[in-house]
Amino acid sequence: LGRSFERPLSWQVISLDAPVQDWHDAPILYLSGAGVCPLESWQIDKLRQFVLQGGLIVSEAAGNNGDFTLDMQQTYRQMFPQLPLQHLPDDHPIYNFHYQPQEPRGLMGISNGLRLLVLHAPKELSLALQLGATKKNRPWFELWANIYLLATDKGLLPPRGTSHWPKKQVILPKERIAVARLKHAGNCDPEPLAWKRLAILMGNRHQIDLEVSEPLEILLLDAKLHPVAVMTGTEGFTLTPAEQGALKKYFQDGGTLFVDAAGRSRSFDESFRKQILILPEHAVEPALPVDHPIYQGPDKIPTPIYRRDFAVVLGAQRHQARLRGVMSDGRLAILYSREDLTAGLVGYQASGLRGYTPQAAVALMSNALLYTTRLAPSPASQPTTEPAPP
Repeated sequence: LGRSFERPLSWQVISLDAPVQDWHDAPILYLSGAGVCPLESWQIDKLRQFVLQGGLIVSEAAGNNGDFTLDMQQTYRQMFPQLPLQHLPDDHPIYNFHYQPQEPRGLMGISNGLRLLVLHAPKELSLALQLGATKKNRPWFELWANIYLLATDKGLLPPRGTSHWPKKQVILPKERIAVARLKHAGNCDPEPLAWKRLAILMGNRHQIDLEVSEPLEILLLDAKLHPVAVMTGTEGFTLTPAEQGALKKYFQDGGTLFVDAAGRSRSFDESFRKQILILPEHAVEPALPVDHPIYQGPDKIPTPIYRRDFAVVLGAQRHQARLRGVMSDGRLAILYSREDLTAGLVGYQASGLRGYTPQAAVALMSNALLYTTRLAPSPASQPTTEPAPP
């Protein structure tokens, strides 16, 4: 792959005893076995943490070993009980993203609606790699190339020894912001750690204690307890009249709702526009002007703004942030993005996501929180923003 794509690649062996932070040296964690592989609960917890922080697990039954596949199926059920391990269709990007290998097929995967979390091969992938890139074995090399390109935004890799997952610093908080993540029926929590990563970064950079709730029922929403609420999803949803009433009261009481269509989901966007966008009283929905405070700081909006595939689609608009602000009685009631922010907040690089880069997503949401809660520091105290990847 290094020769084919003219970039340095490497691998390393990691123990399950090593800190998960060390695992993020690489975006892909490879597990292979030719026999039973029972894992203890603490090991499964660490694998889950790696995946939820943006990693991809690729497991392979060496020698087509059925015992290993059975144990991995059990492991994945424990890791993600609500997400099934399913056979991938023949038109999945794994099979045609860059190369179109005719074999091997029959791969299984777990998706959260935005990306693959787990990829499992019931038939071995490693023997062909060991034997070399002959014409006979070339399809296996092409498959791995597709996996690598999909998991890294076409090969975008950070420097060795760095991690997109930040270490939490000990801080003396200047202020506290309570944020409620809202629960609904449209896959409301595809990336459970997105806002937790943002909380770490806002603490490290701005000494803000960002307190983020577990998914909260809309009926329990209270503007006094949570002045900011966030909502995302990858699927369409239907709200009850009582839930719509609770949101309308939330806006009347001064609450602000941040919304993004995760992965730029059209069905989520349609549901939001029909059921929620209409709720604030005396609402107007302009695109935020380029000189709006959210774009001005304190975090500088980096370039590029959008992920590479999506920037190509946008063409001349690829340098423009596209947030929309729903104003009600002169204040921001809803901040809405049709483009993905959720995956960006987790910080991973991946192909096929129509949305903001991790650096832009963090800057936009940090600025929006500080603006909405009137905590934005003066320009003279602007901190440095998250470095863009090479």
